[in-house]
Amino acid sequence: APAGTETPLRLQTNTLFISAPGIVKASYLTMLSPSVSGKVDKVHPLFNVGEIVLKGTPLMELEKFEYRARLANAQAELEQARLDVSTEQAEALKAIKKTYSSVSKSGKESELVLRVPQRRAVNARLNAAEAYVAEAEQALRDTVLEAPYTCRWWNALWEPVPAWSPGSRWGK
Repeated sequence: APAGTETPLRLQTNTLFISAPGIVKASYLTMLSPSVSGKVDKVHPLFNVGEIVLKGTPLMELEKFEYRARLANAQAELEQARLDVSTEQAEALKAIKKTYSSVSKSGKESELVLRVPQRRAVNARLNAAEAYVAEAEQALRDTVLEAPYTCRWWNALWEPVPAWSPGSRWGK
């Protein structure tokens, strides 16, 4: 084009291919393992290498009988502890009324007479029972091994065995 003249630009599509040797690796590699032990009850029906698994999908479930029984026992202990606290509170009120209805020689009653140690003990048992229920509920939830995030199932390192224990590798 002569000097001083404009040449219109044309839009054209170019495709560029680059061929290079290399290795593709997953962004995350997670080893899955149950945190409780037991017999395998169910395995996800679409459990196949290469399948896309959504976050929260139950991959494997252990039998729940033992964990349900443990939870029921913990709940019964909690109810008994609550009853014991109520009973001790009533006993403490009776002791306080009795103490203050009669004239005390010293004017100050001991903690034992006022049932302070007994109240501390039943409250401690109540706290322990509440913790035991929370632990049993968590163990029951842990019988289900879920996908921690949406991913593609890469490899299975398991074979159907009668029981699993914490730390057993299940898959990645």
